[in-house]
Order: sequence, then structure tokens, then C-alpha cells
Amino acid sequence: MILVLFDIDGTLLLTGRLGQKSAKISLERVFGTCGRLDDFYPGGRTIEGIFVDTLSDAGFKPELYLEKRDQLYEVFFNEFGTRLERGEHHIRPLPGAIELIKYLDRQDDILLGLVTGNPHYTAELKLKTAGIEPSVFKVGAFGNESAERSELIPLAQNRAYALTGENYFGDNTIVLGDTTRDVLSAKLSGAKSIAVTTGTDDKELLEFVQPDLLVDDLSNLELVVVGIFGS
Repeated sequence: MILVLFDIDGTLLLTGRLGQKSAKISLERVFGTCGRLDDFYPGGRTIEGIFVDTLSDAGFKPELYLEKRDQLYEVFFNEFGTRLERGEHHIRPLPGAIELIKYLDRQDDILLGLVTGNPHYTAELKLKTAGIEPSVFKVGAFGNESAERSELIPLAQNRAYALTGENYFGDNTIVLGDTTRDVLSAKLSGAKSIAVTTGTDDKELLEFVQPDLLVDDLSNLELVVVGIFGS
């Protein structure tokens, strides 16, 4: 069995910065400022890391963040959901994403999962809006669970092991993402990586971190499948 872990933003879909806009409003409402949020919102980061670093940079002590953390996420989710309902978004699937997910979901030797900087709530909403069924992803690790992206892949692997009883702690895990953080996190966990140039990091930057496969997007189904199965 192969565990295939997908990033969401910039890999499967584009959002038009809906999450960033919602985070800005949420920080302002709960903490009175969004600080230098834009400086802490590069691709591949987790929402937890973004909140923690933005507030730390603005002078807030960790204890205050922890005290108001639940409130911040509640406001963030409400703001995100409200903007989505009002149609204030540009969420759309990226080329080949839906076709690839449908193909892999039909394979008996593939376990699909998510590793994303999004919390589970916004991840589901984004996928549904883009026309991707969230239930095909049987395991996942999400951006509110750690400030460090590198901790998410082992978390997803542990959950896959708990679900199936099979060990995924090696190159039978494939990570698909659009940033250097996705690639480097895969390397740290011993996983293989497939990078796409549809997100925030350009091709030259992705080439520098040497993913196992680099593609323009997911539309070349045969090439991506070969990259996953390794033959």
C-alpha cells in the first residue's frame, strides 16, 4: 500500500487568498492587530505557525495567545465560512487535480491523505467548493495541529498506520505539494516528493530542493502516476 499525501492550496486548488483575508480580520478582532501578517504568510506554512509568529512579532506573549487561541480560531472559521457563503472567493481546482484524485481513489493499493497548512474545517470547505470530495482522503494532518510543517507528515503516517496496521514510515509515502516546505518536510520524514509549479514557489526554487519529480501541474496523469508508483 502506498500513502499519497496531498497539500491543498496551490497543489489541488487556488483560493484567491481567502484564508489570508480571514486570518487578518480574525487577528484584528481578537488581538486588535494583524501585525505583519503578510510577512508570515508564505506558502507551505501552517495556520498555527502563522498565528504564533505573527503575534510573537507583534509583541504578544505566548501565554496570551494560548489564552485566546480557541476564540481566534472560532472567529477565523466564522469569517471564512461567511465569506465563502457570500461568494467572496475564487476557489477553483487546478489542472488535473480532480482527475488524479478520482484515478487514485479507484486503486486498491493507494491510501489517500492530506497534509495541509489548513485546519480541517477550512480544508473540507475548500475541497468541496472546488469539486473534490473530501471523504476520499482517509487520513490527514492539519495546520492547526502544529506550528511546524515538518511535524505533519509523521502525524499523517501514524494515523495511516493506526487505520490500516501497515507501516508507512519510508518511501511508500508520497507527498505532493507546491512549496519547498512540502519537499523538505517529505525528505525529513523519508518520504518521496512530487512538486508542482502551480503555487507560490517558482520552478527554479523547487528545482533547488530536488523533489523526486517536478511537474508544471497535475494534468499529465500518466507522468504523475509513474512518479507515485515508481515505475
